[in-house]
Amino acid sequence: MNNDTSRYAENIILIDASFLEFITSDFKKNFEHILNRKLETIDISTLLTYISLDGGFTAGKHQINALFIYDANSPILSVCAPSSLSDELNNMAFHSPVGEIIMQSYSNEDIAVIEDMFLDSLKLAIDSDNVKRMLVVGFYERYGDKIKEVLKDSNGKNITVFNVYPVSEKTPYRTECIAYPIMKALGITSDELETK
Repeated sequence: MNNDTSRYAENIILIDASFLEFITSDFKKNFEHILNRKLETIDISTLLTYISLDGGFTAGKHQINALFIYDANSPILSVCAPSSLSDELNNMAFHSPVGEIIMQSYSNEDIAVIEDMFLDSLKLAIDSDNVKRMLVVGFYERYGDKIKEVLKDSNGKNITVFNVYPVSEKTPYRTECIAYPIMKALGITSDELETK
């Protein structure tokens, strides 16, 4: 990934695609079993819109860059459409209720560990004068302490970190549960969950 922080947009969603693949596949498999029905393939534009809304964006004409950091050996989001990180989700854009979301994908090229590349990208975003708002979708349960360390000084940025479980300690950023946008994108309703 280019180290030029001036290339970052004002609004970014930084995504560890390996984590997203793990969590979406796991949710789809488990909730199909719980609900006893086949769940929809996740439309990536719908998922990114739900993440944006849960991250504090309101309907409008925002421009948001969704940056996927992915492993060259796993370039697919298997339960999403489109799914190919190397081409279908790279340098593509769509319009949503929150505005335009531009997707870019960056492979580790088998040079770096995904965790390290994600954290380096996070540091660059924190240091960028261009970035004002960040939504962070990393593997918080695996390297959350390192995310916290990078984000301890938010440099005045509006930051929301998504994770699977609630964070009890006080942080200099907002936290949200990644489960909600994923469940909505899978077509799971609260009514269904109440009956199970």
